[in-house]
Amino acid sequence: MEFDDGEGIHQCVEITEEQFQDFDKNELKDLSHLNEIDRHYGYGIPDEEAYDTTVETVLYLLVKEQLYRSFDFLTLTQKHRIHLYYYENLTYEQIAEKEGCTKMPVKRSLEDAKEKIKKYMCERGYFSTNSEV
Repeated sequence: MEFDDGEGIHQCVEITEEQFQDFDKNELKDLSHLNEIDRHYGYGIPDEEAYDTTVETVLYLLVKEQLYRSFDFLTLTQKHRIHLYYYENLTYEQIAEKEGCTKMPVKRSLEDAKEKIKKYMCERGYFSTNSEV
Protein backbone atom coordinates (compact mmCIF):
# COMPACT_ATOMS: atom_id res chain seq x y z
CA MET A 1 0.00 0.00 0.00
CA GLU A 2 1.27 3.47 -0.87
CA PHE A 3 0.05 6.83 0.43
CA ASP A 4 1.21 10.29 1.53
CA ASP A 5 1.20 10.75 5.30
CA GLY A 6 0.11 13.84 7.22
CA GLU A 7 3.50 15.46 6.62
CA GLY A 8 3.29 14.86 2.87
CA ILE A 9 5.92 12.11 2.98
CA HIS A 10 5.30 9.22 0.61
CA GLN A 11 4.88 5.94 2.52
CA CYS A 12 4.79 2.35 1.33
CA VAL A 13 3.59 -0.28 3.78
CA GLU A 14 3.57 -4.00 3.22
CA ILE A 15 2.94 -6.62 5.86
CA THR A 16 3.27 -10.38 5.78
CA GLU A 17 0.66 -12.89 6.89
CA GLU A 18 2.80 -13.58 9.97
CA GLN A 19 2.85 -9.85 10.86
CA PHE A 20 -0.91 -9.68 10.41
CA GLN A 21 -1.42 -12.69 12.68
CA ASP A 22 0.88 -11.15 15.29
CA PHE A 23 -0.98 -7.85 15.07
CA ASP A 24 -4.34 -9.60 15.31
CA LYS A 25 -3.18 -11.62 18.33
CA ASN A 26 -2.04 -8.51 20.22
CA GLU A 27 -4.83 -6.17 19.11
CA LEU A 28 -6.81 -6.31 22.36
CA LYS A 29 -3.68 -5.69 24.40
CA ASP A 30 -2.77 -2.74 22.16
CA LEU A 31 -6.26 -1.24 22.36
CA SER A 32 -6.22 -1.59 26.14
CA HIS A 33 -2.88 0.22 26.22
CA LEU A 34 -4.12 3.01 23.95
CA ASN A 35 -7.21 3.42 26.11
CA GLU A 36 -4.94 3.83 29.13
CA ILE A 37 -2.88 6.41 27.26
CA ASP A 38 -6.00 8.26 26.22
CA ARG A 39 -7.32 8.24 29.77
CA HIS A 40 -4.05 9.28 31.42
CA TYR A 41 -2.36 11.42 28.77
CA GLY A 42 -5.40 13.01 27.15
CA TYR A 43 -4.00 12.59 23.64
CA GLY A 44 -7.29 11.29 22.31
CA ILE A 45 -5.97 8.53 20.04
CA PRO A 46 -9.13 6.81 18.80
CA ASP A 47 -9.28 3.08 18.45
CA GLU A 48 -8.83 1.41 15.09
CA GLU A 49 -12.56 0.83 14.56
CA ALA A 50 -13.07 4.60 14.39
CA TYR A 51 -11.44 4.68 10.96
CA ASP A 52 -13.35 4.25 7.74
CA THR A 53 -10.59 3.88 5.17
CA THR A 54 -7.45 1.87 4.74
CA VAL A 55 -5.33 5.03 4.65
CA GLU A 56 -6.77 6.18 7.98
CA THR A 57 -6.09 2.75 9.46
CA VAL A 58 -2.49 2.82 8.24
CA LEU A 59 -2.04 6.33 9.67
CA TYR A 60 -3.42 5.05 12.98
CA LEU A 61 -0.87 2.23 12.93
CA LEU A 62 1.94 4.67 12.16
CA VAL A 63 1.00 6.83 15.17
CA LYS A 64 0.87 3.75 17.36
CA GLU A 65 4.27 2.63 16.06
CA GLN A 66 5.75 6.05 16.87
CA LEU A 67 4.24 5.89 20.34
CA TYR A 68 5.94 2.56 20.96
CA ARG A 69 9.21 3.90 19.52
CA SER A 70 9.07 6.73 22.05
CA PHE A 71 9.59 4.08 24.74
CA ASP A 72 13.15 3.62 23.41
CA PHE A 73 14.02 6.97 25.02
CA LEU A 74 12.93 5.86 28.48
CA THR A 75 15.15 4.34 31.13
CA LEU A 76 14.66 0.70 32.03
CA THR A 77 13.15 1.81 35.34
CA GLN A 78 10.67 4.08 33.55
CA LYS A 79 9.69 1.30 31.13
CA HIS A 80 9.21 -1.12 34.02
CA ARG A 81 7.12 1.38 35.99
CA ILE A 82 4.99 2.25 32.95
CA HIS A 83 4.32 -1.45 32.50
CA LEU A 84 3.32 -1.85 36.15
CA TYR A 85 1.21 1.31 36.19
CA TYR A 86 -0.57 1.08 32.84
CA TYR A 87 -0.60 -2.64 32.06
CA GLU A 88 -0.90 -4.12 35.54
CA ASN A 89 -2.87 -1.16 36.94
CA LEU A 90 -0.73 -0.86 40.07
CA THR A 91 -0.82 2.37 42.08
CA TYR A 92 2.25 4.48 42.88
CA GLU A 93 2.16 3.02 46.39
CA GLN A 94 2.00 -0.57 45.13
CA ILE A 95 4.90 0.00 42.73
CA ALA A 96 6.94 1.66 45.50
CA GLU A 97 6.27 -1.23 47.86
CA LYS A 98 7.31 -3.71 45.17
CA GLU A 99 10.53 -1.76 44.51
CA GLY A 100 11.32 -0.95 48.14
CA CYS A 101 11.09 2.84 47.83
CA THR A 102 8.62 5.63 48.58
CA LYS A 103 5.87 6.65 46.16
CA MET A 104 7.49 10.00 45.23
CA PRO A 105 10.34 8.52 43.14
CA VAL A 106 7.77 6.37 41.34
CA LYS A 107 5.53 9.38 40.70
CA ARG A 108 8.44 11.53 39.45
CA SER A 109 9.73 8.72 37.25
CA LEU A 110 6.34 8.22 35.60
CA GLU A 111 5.86 11.98 35.14
CA ASP A 112 9.30 12.24 33.52
CA ALA A 113 8.48 9.28 31.26
CA LYS A 114 5.22 10.90 30.15
CA GLU A 115 7.08 14.14 29.37
CA LYS A 116 9.66 12.25 27.28
CA ILE A 117 6.88 10.50 25.36
CA LYS A 118 5.05 13.78 24.83
CA LYS A 119 8.23 15.51 23.62
CA TYR A 120 8.99 12.66 21.22
CA MET A 121 5.47 12.70 19.77
CA CYS A 122 5.35 16.52 19.54
CA GLU A 123 8.71 16.65 17.74
CA ARG A 124 7.25 14.34 15.11
CA GLY A 125 4.10 16.42 14.74
CA TYR A 126 1.68 13.91 16.24
CA PHE A 127 0.58 16.18 19.09
CA SER A 128 0.83 19.88 19.85
CA THR A 129 3.12 21.12 22.59
CA ASN A 130 0.00 22.39 24.37
CA SER A 131 -1.40 18.88 24.86
CA GLU A 132 -2.12 17.87 28.43
CA VAL A 133 -0.08 15.00 29.79
